[in-house]
Amino acid sequence: MFIKKIAMNSKKPKLVCVGETFLTRPADHHRPWFEEYFDVSEYSDDKEYDSTHTFIYKFKQEEDLVKKYRGTGCKFIADGLWEVHFFCGTDFDQDTLPIINTGQLDQKRILRVPKFFWFEEYLSQHHRKEQVTSWPCEHDKTADFLMLIGKHTVERQVLLNRLEQLDLLDKSLYSVLFKGKSLERSIESYAPAKRDFSQRHYEPDWYNSTHYSLVVESIVYVDSFITEKTFKPIMYGHPFMVYGNPGSLQRLESWGFKTFEDLFDQSYDLEQDNAKRLELITAQIQNFKSVSETTVQKTKHNFDRFWDDDVVRNYYYQDLILPILNFVTD
Repeated sequence: MFIKKIAMNSKKPKLVCVGETFLTRPADHHRPWFEEYFDVSEYSDDKEYDSTHTFIYKFKQEEDLVKKYRGTGCKFIADGLWEVHFFCGTDFDQDTLPIINTGQLDQKRILRVPKFFWFEEYLSQHHRKEQVTSWPCEHDKTADFLMLIGKHTVERQVLLNRLEQLDLLDKSLYSVLFKGKSLERSIESYAPAKRDFSQRHYEPDWYNSTHYSLVVESIVYVDSFITEKTFKPIMYGHPFMVYGNPGSLQRLESWGFKTFEDLFDQSYDLEQDNAKRLELITAQIQNFKSVSETTVQKTKHNFDRFWDDDVVRNYYYQDLILPILNFVTD
């Protein structure tokens, strides 16, 4: 059961967003849930603030705007929820709560919220749920796997080279935007900062025409960093393998999702050596046979769990809202 909201006669703690944060631009879909517990506003240089305010900032420039309030009783939240690193100063004092997705394991005071992209996709893509009008398993297939890649990384290039060497791309439906190959539309160049390609684009036929997704995660070298790339097959009813951090499948299972040991040898998830993990994954692509009824039931379970409002709200409260409440009211 979702935790009850703050009593109506209680004063909500004041959060002031300085520039771009996870509560404001470019996407503010987290804000309504936070406003159930906090008085959320945006920073104005024309206004004076007192010790009842807590400032949220993401970038060093915005941190500098409010540094004059250090030592006045105000508190501060350094927002790194989208990343495994911060874009602001990292010499955090007792008046600052640093929040990050994952990583930075050497710093004990950091609040880590590894489920953040589950929350993000649930809130920002909720309209997509109604667009899933049939299960991918009900459709004929024209390719073995779906693979969606955006920007270049060394690890992604190594993966592509190996797939080409083994002629495995011929078995796939794939896009590699940094190479000019897109499933959405024609492309001459790709610049992620321009946001001219939606990272959340959804075409049912991509999933309906393939047996499973080969998820190519953002990074492969830190504590499990699970982004929208992994949640896409989950939220659209597709089996998957993950080329990402070791332990990614274990983390998903700890959150109540099912993975696909009936379909793949998932020992790759435990392999610490990236080159060896890649070879284990490509071996599974080569050995793929068919999807079983067990696999189908797991995809339906994952779909239902991802979109379960009570589950998401409870995790959201426990992992993100409650620690911030405790910090600002301490």
